[in-house]
Amino acid sequence: MLLAAAVKSKLTPTTPDTTTRAWPTERETPPGADRISDLPDELIQAILACLPSTAAAARTSVLSRRWRRVWNCVPALSFCVEQQRPLGAHSSTADAVDAALDAFSASATLDRLSIDVVAGPSPASRVAPWLRFASLRLAGELRLSLAGGARKQIIAMMGPFFMAQMIPIGKGTKQLELSACERTTRIDLERINFTLCLPTSGAFAALRILRINVAKQVLGDIGHLVSTQCPRLRELEMCDVTTVAANLSITSVSLENLVLRRVNFGKKGQIDVAAPRLYYLALDSCGDRSAAATITTAMLAELIWNHAYDPSRHSLVGADRQIYRLVTTYGSNAALLGRFDAVDELCLPLSMPSKAKGYKKFLQDMDKIPKTKVLEVKGLSTKRHLEPTMLHLLRKHSRLTKIKIDLFPANSVRPDQFSQDFVS
Repeated sequence: MLLAAAVKSKLTPTTPDTTTRAWPTERETPPGADRISDLPDELIQAILACLPSTAAAARTSVLSRRWRRVWNCVPALSFCVEQQRPLGAHSSTADAVDAALDAFSASATLDRLSIDVVAGPSPASRVAPWLRFASLRLAGELRLSLAGGARKQIIAMMGPFFMAQMIPIGKGTKQLELSACERTTRIDLERINFTLCLPTSGAFAALRILRINVAKQVLGDIGHLVSTQCPRLRELEMCDVTTVAANLSITSVSLENLVLRRVNFGKKGQIDVAAPRLYYLALDSCGDRSAAATITTAMLAELIWNHAYDPSRHSLVGADRQIYRLVTTYGSNAALLGRFDAVDELCLPLSMPSKAKGYKKFLQDMDKIPKTKVLEVKGLSTKRHLEPTMLHLLRKHSRLTKIKIDLFPANSVRPDQFSQDFVS
């Protein structure tokens, strides 16, 4: 049905072009004629690219003689790898992925490759040919998710050339080397449940976006990778990652968007970023929320800071004293709030102390809130402190045009739940 809908949308009647051959009418078409075979290759490929998986595209080869040699030129390949039988409607085995990649036309351009291992083991020897194919053929986006993979493997991104060589690094573990993908524009690595090794050489010349989400361990220097091997990188995101390196140092003239969430650098870790075009920064619970950080940028517009802020260890160098949006979620962060004179949109957590002494200090910290037009308040509150706190905020911010309040009783959630909900 998906295929029929896609064909119908592509064959919607339009104004006839007298310079080309008109489609035959039903009266002109002989009984049993194969009208699908008359479609141009480009149209068939566009139709197949709309299907949910490469497995579904390959099965359409039974529809027409022409389609048997067209599906392997589709510019987007997508695989959902399973081991159990029977397979799902859009699933493939690892052997089927190998066969599909081998059959892909040597003259075709591949814009997107997505491989999602959802169940069963994915040993390095299985992943190696897929990544080699991407390094040689891909000129677009790569997504690799290994949720079903083994837990004691290492992917190594080492260049400048891909070597599908298995190097033992310890009992029961192997290392997979991966070269830099020079034409790849985007890389998403998700749920990598083994150690991920970064390259020391080779270029990601076209790479614009790099995202690493949920990696058991990262070996290598991500800062060196971004600073010297990704000359066009605009967005870097690392979430739920443990790094072997204690420090992160990035110097990039292209980086615009940086997200570091729950990245474990260690308590004594240091984050240094010099990126003149950086306008979006999210620093969330890195290095046990205590890693020192120096961010140098003159373009900062949006800041999410779920982290300690001690002016002696944390600084925003070059950033203007007025930004578009600020979300701060770790304590009151009075020093960070005092860093800015005005914020167009301010999102604050309020964890109101129940004791009088603590509440007085809390109000003093609230006096340091920068001027704002839109205020979003979310957090823990006691009933007797809610009304005076809101009145205090309204008196201090006469320029407010919008206020959003989402408070709940104190002790109703754990602090880590509150912080996570606010950031998300």
